Amino acid sequence: MYVQTILLERMKEAMVFFICSFYFRRIAKPKINLLQEDNRQIRKNHRQSSEDNRRREGHHRK
Repeated sequence: MYVQTILLERMKEAMVFFICSFYFRRIAKPKINLLQEDNRQIRKNHRQSSEDNRRREGHHRK
């Protein structure tokens, strides 16, 4: 009886771990990649707009 409960606990832990890793691989990773892409775009846009502002002001510092 005692051994069975230990096995059940182990099975539950394994299931939880499996579900979590599956969830992470399926859902979290693509989201992280999308976030990184967004950040790159934002940074690029920000750099572009600051260059435009400098051009408008007439400062040509590099």
